[in-house]
Amino acid sequence: MALNHQLEPITFVPRKKRKQNAVSKDTGSNQISSDSNIATNSGAIPNNEGVTESSASNSGTQSSSAIREPTRLIESKTFNDVVSSETSASSSLESANSAVYGRKQKTVIPEWRVQKEKEINTSLSHNDKQNREVPEHKKWIDKTSEEMTDRDYRIMIRDLEISCNVPLKPLCTWKQLGQPLSSKLTNAGFSMPTPIQRAAVQLALDGHDVIATASTGSGKTLAFLIPFWKKQLKNALILAPTRELALQIAVVATKFGFSKPASTRVVSIVGGRDFTEQAEELNSRTAAENLIIVATPGRLVDFLQQGLIELTEFKYLVFDEADRMIDLGFEEQISEIMKTLPRQQERQTLMFSATWPEKVESVCLKYISDNHAKVKIGNTSSINTNIVQSVEYLEPAEKSQRLIGLVKNNRGPIIVFAATKIEVDRLTSRLQTLDLAVDCLHGTLSQENRERVLKALKTGQIKCIIATDVASRGIDVPNVRLVVNFDMPRDIETYTHRIGRTGRAGNDGRAISFVTSKDENIYPELREKLRKTGAHVPSFLYNTRQ
Repeated sequence: MALNHQLEPITFVPRKKRKQNAVSKDTGSNQISSDSNIATNSGAIPNNEGVTESSASNSGTQSSSAIREPTRLIESKTFNDVVSSETSASSSLESANSAVYGRKQKTVIPEWRVQKEKEINTSLSHNDKQNREVPEHKKWIDKTSEEMTDRDYRIMIRDLEISCNVPLKPLCTWKQLGQPLSSKLTNAGFSMPTPIQRAAVQLALDGHDVIATASTGSGKTLAFLIPFWKKQLKNALILAPTRELALQIAVVATKFGFSKPASTRVVSIVGGRDFTEQAEELNSRTAAENLIIVATPGRLVDFLQQGLIELTEFKYLVFDEADRMIDLGFEEQISEIMKTLPRQQERQTLMFSATWPEKVESVCLKYISDNHAKVKIGNTSSINTNIVQSVEYLEPAEKSQRLIGLVKNNRGPIIVFAATKIEVDRLTSRLQTLDLAVDCLHGTLSQENRERVLKALKTGQIKCIIATDVASRGIDVPNVRLVVNFDMPRDIETYTHRIGRTGRAGNDGRAISFVTSKDENIYPELREKLRKTGAHVPSFLYNTRQ
């Protein structure tokens, strides 16, 4: 039996879409009419659910386009335009979804955009928007101690190359010390603490025993005087290896306001000066006065043996250039002095030096507490990077003529180091015959003559001094322009202290060393020292028989 009518083609519709179309039928005749118009205009035949295939396809394309639209608009329009465009795009998306799925999609504007629009339009005026200032991030050097954070202290320690074995928050400004100390330091020309002062002063004020290592000319003297003044202690003993260094410390203690006739007396006990005169100065102290004694170990032992001084009340002890005292053989005298001082638990001990060899440290640790703070500034070379170092290989007969040329052609002050006092006297006589303004300095001179020579160099009466190693420590002559090692020292530590007479307090300096084949024992250490400080290492320093 044949069918007399033509069957309509069957279009397959997925189950999910059939459910969606069923919901669409329930939305009312308006939606069906809209769908019919779409189908009629497009020329497509509606399927059983009233939605044409071409309509769904077009709506899908429109939907995809509408989804991408907000991203394109955000890149080129203002905030308000973006919000408006996104709202419009959302409406288009809603219409497209309604056409395809027969239901409305909820339009959602991000909450943060709404809040941002309210903030801009209501809480800020036009002028506020124009004049808003973003605060700049302050560096630690511009902050007060109250503003400093733990992170700032870590950055400070890194920038200043401070290494310490205990927790440390270095001194930020002099203001932390309070008045009148802060004003005295500022008026003396010290605007900010040096790295060793920032670290050592704070450690001492925190009650630590301290071993401090820093390059020459870095401000170590003030670093151990400031805690005594700040803590308002009654007595202090400062030991130094040479008369010159002891006297220099006493000058600093007086010059920068740490000595007041009505409150604190500074007394120097050193060899080369009249014994009776020093004893009288010590005994003239009144009961109300505080006392700072700056002494060399040998002369202080003489005072102790004669019963002229009692150290049981001296609870603040400082070793300046501690390594040098051991090198010069003062260990026996130091041991005798330590027996007369308060016990280790009852005193505070500070040790300062520019170098700290292991052999010296093992000796000094007997006089300091086990839980001491050990602080070091900079790298292990301990040589000021402001010093330009050079080394010249000369035959022994050539050195004198080379030295004459240097003294003639360079501005003073100049310090020349020779190995023995005989060599010092010979060079001084030869240069003086050439009408060069030079003088000598060594251990056999009286203290009066030694002070006269140093004063002449400081005031410009003479251009150059030729000295033994008594001048390698404690000679603080401003703006020494040149140091010459006419004879090389026996060890690299002495070399460090010698050239440290120049380049002090931030000034530039120059150091020239004469070497011969007899100095080969110091070549390896000298090469390493030059390399670490970035100086040129001449090839002849590698030519050794070792």
